[in-house]
Amino acid sequence: MLAKQFLVSPPITRVKLSVFTQAQKRFRFVQSTDLKGRIGAKLLGMSLGEKLDDFSRHNLVIEEAVDLRALFKMLEYGRVDYVVMYEEAAQAFLKQHALQNRIVALDKALGFESVHFLGSPRSHCIKKLARFFDGETDTNGNAEQTVSGAQSSDSSP
Repeated sequence: MLAKQFLVSPPITRVKLSVFTQAQKRFRFVQSTDLKGRIGAKLLGMSLGEKLDDFSRHNLVIEEAVDLRALFKMLEYGRVDYVVMYEEAAQAFLKQHALQNRIVALDKALGFESVHFLGSPRSHCIKKLARFFDGETDTNGNAEQTVSGAQSSDSSP
């Protein structure tokens, strides 16, 4: 299995999952159940976190798009009522394409996700990244051979 071939770092940061909609079609959003009865979209293969993935599979209609351009076009053209996306990435895309006044994030976050570094234990990069996780270097100033605190992605938390 591929998961056994990778190391997963401790969380590097957390990102905000937001619900975006057309500015003139904002709706009340306090919790995930408020999305019921609406059609949403997210990036193809994007996880919303274990609990939200499970809830969405059983309670929501969520389309998928291959990239941000397709995702926000679906919203812009009215094919979906909302888009779920990481706040910072979405805001940067909307600003870059002058859509920030037409498509907006609802006030409440859908959730927060931890971001991890995933890498092959055979990669030179993972060896060098060790210093970012634990600061350990050898006498030549090179990072240790493994990422301290990293775990195999197939191990349980």
